[in-house]
Amino acid sequence: MAIKSLASVKAGNGNISGRAPLKVSYNGSANEVIDDSQTNETSLCLESTEIPLPVTRPLKTFAFDPSLGRYLGNQMTMEVKYEKLLPGPIGKRIAVIDYDGANHVFYKPVDLDNPSLLIRGGLDPSESDPRFHQQMVYAVVSETIQHFEVALGRRIRWRTGHRDRCQGQ
Repeated sequence: MAIKSLASVKAGNGNISGRAPLKVSYNGSANEVIDDSQTNETSLCLESTEIPLPVTRPLKTFAFDPSLGRYLGNQMTMEVKYEKLLPGPIGKRIAVIDYDGANHVFYKPVDLDNPSLLIRGGLDPSESDPRFHQQMVYAVVSETIQHFEVALGRRIRWRTGHRDRCQGQ
């Protein structure tokens, strides 16, 4: 039994110059093609390689007081547990809703799952960008919860229902 490339199986020859052979599966066997006479184009399929989700999400934040701005040493990257997020950001346990009470306005939510932000580790630190404020709040709250759960040795359970009001008051 020999492993051959998909193109070589279709063409009937054994080599493709300059390319490594592709592993193929034939009739459920372990990534092997038995011989050219037994191959059927409809039964060949490329080996699937699923890419796992990342474990952490890097997010840029201010290391100290945001009023210090972008001075050397005032920026850092926090590694928070990865989860799929809705714009806000809104995850399974944290929802950042950015409302300016003085101006009575909701700010447009940041989408941390946007590929442009994922590849950069989030938005760059800025004192004036509300989207960065949302990112930093999410990162700090996520990391704080992670530290508490490690210290407690268990996951924190949040109450999901509303409390019943006391009747005797």
